[in-house]
Amino acid sequence: MKNKIGKNLNEMNHYVQEILRNLFEMADDEMIRQIYKSGNLLEIETGDFLFHQGDLQNQMYIVLYGRLRALSENEGNVHLLGDIDAGETVGELAFLT
Repeated sequence: MKNKIGKNLNEMNHYVQEILRNLFEMADDEMIRQIYKSGNLLEIETGDFLFHQGDLQNQMYIVLYGRLRALSENEGNVHLLGDIDAGETVGELAFLT
């Protein structure tokens, strides 16, 4: 069975582990497997928010397909900070500190 990005479960596992290897270059294969196993799949729909500005976070997210928009709100005005594309992470600073 294929998912939204056209990968079967084995391909998806490999895809995510490769992203983790690139992110954690010093980690050995066992550490990568442990990080991978500790993760959860979260699917959000267009227009949904992963988290809001000011939320306390201690999680890292990897965009597997699609993209996220990073927005900032100041005095009622919303500003686009940038896009996070497939294969990129968000929240890694909170996760690593």
